Amino acid sequence: MTGERSVDVAARSGTLQIALLGGFSVRVGSHAVPGSWRLRKSKTLVKLLALADGHRAHREVLAGVLWPGLDPAAAANNLHQALHAARRALASDRSPSADALRLRDDIVILWPDGDLIVDAEVFAAAAQRALRSGSVEDYEGALKLYAGELLPEDRYADWAAPHRDRLAALHEALTAGQARALLARRRPDEAVALLEPLVADRPNDEPLHRALMEALDQAGRRWDALDVYERLCRVLDEEYAAAPEAATLSLYRRILSGQSSAGPAVVSNLPAAVTSFIGRRREIAELLALAGRTRLLTLSGPGGAGKTRLAIEVARRLANADAVPDGVWLVDLSGVRDGRLIPAAAAASLGLALTGARPTTAAVVGQLADRSMVVLLDNCEHLLGACAEFAMALLEHCAGVAVLATSREPMRLPGEVVWRVRPLSYRTCGFPLTPHDWPAWTLSGCFSSARETHHRRSGSTLRLPCRSHASVCASTAYRWRWSWPLPGSRIWRPRSWPPGWMTRWPR
Repeated sequence: MTGERSVDVAARSGTLQIALLGGFSVRVGSHAVPGSWRLRKSKTLVKLLALADGHRAHREVLAGVLWPGLDPAAAANNLHQALHAARRALASDRSPSADALRLRDDIVILWPDGDLIVDAEVFAAAAQRALRSGSVEDYEGALKLYAGELLPEDRYADWAAPHRDRLAALHEALTAGQARALLARRRPDEAVALLEPLVADRPNDEPLHRALMEALDQAGRRWDALDVYERLCRVLDEEYAAAPEAATLSLYRRILSGQSSAGPAVVSNLPAAVTSFIGRRREIAELLALAGRTRLLTLSGPGGAGKTRLAIEVARRLANADAVPDGVWLVDLSGVRDGRLIPAAAAASLGLALTGARPTTAAVVGQLADRSMVVLLDNCEHLLGACAEFAMALLEHCAGVAVLATSREPMRLPGEVVWRVRPLSYRTCGFPLTPHDWPAWTLSGCFSSARETHHRRSGSTLRLPCRSHASVCASTAYRWRWSWPLPGSRIWRPRSWPPGWMTRWPR
């Protein structure tokens, strides 16, 4: 039986307690089994069964591990002797009992009729619960159960290595998780004490170095945080000829500039806004709500409708809201002509250091598997099939990655939410109009009407500037001396503009 046991259950005479972490020891009820066993192989047999699933194993498997290369008949005879010695050691009255180790249909079962507590299993169950909850208290309780390395006396035994590595990795994940939870509670000194020995043991683990840099920065040890970054750079360069990830570089620059460590820096490669974003308030609100409910959101529509501008604005607001810890990244595919080059373009935009002449989708996915981020695939229409395959690979293998795409046509993938982007009209510009501004805004609307009328009559497309600013439309109309009808009037022919009219147009 596995899981946590109460103290009274552990003290019952029918309970077998086996300690594997920090050293091997056995207790039957309140009776401690002496450390000296008559046969060393009988002790190893109990260890194997304690680590096995269900605490049972086939006798041929046990014989192959305990006596590799021995004749099957001789190995079976040795196994029976080891079983006899183990039963005698586990019996409280020092007399062998078949209830301790039962051989049934060639399956050896450890302690089949009583309670069995293995400290490694109790630790693993508590660790999984702590990783799910993310609570500092759960982390502390799980770490207290880790008494040390699994079976240090069997450090070079092949059968113990996989179990030791699994539990050691679980312990490291707990330590890193507790450090992050302490940072969230603004307890950086405790986080530093946890992370420093872990980083020393894993000098090339970049996420751990980032966590230590954050903890040192919050603790007021800015120069120590910068020194951690320098050591990481040297290790990566010497062993892998690679540069740190973009998130690490962004954190380093923030610490170097002396910015506040109130929270993790937002990382992204979104272009800086040159002009203010006008209108589409309702669309942005709905897209932000959709982004929280789906992992694949595609903005589709005709060319020039404003898909890229709208997608970048939505991505920028996601980044500013700290919704994604690892940032929002734009992958511009407008200049890519071969679908096989999409992974290379994505790796370059995301700042990934990949080996090989041509990065593959599997290599990109492998580096993004443990990240929480949004990838904006812009201009997918000319590589729709390849983009769909790349997006599907991200969604299937990277649970924390969401994809925001712009394309004239949807990718038609499972779970895809398609948002149709319509051209911006003057009614959605988001600010009131004055009577003085009305002629220009009427011209703006008439541009659209003229274009549609010309298209219906001649069957061709009228090439007009794709701008929504009223000043551009009005100045163009005045230069061409076009006449436009106004509501309540017959014909309006602009002869001259009032002084300073350009400064009164909405910007």
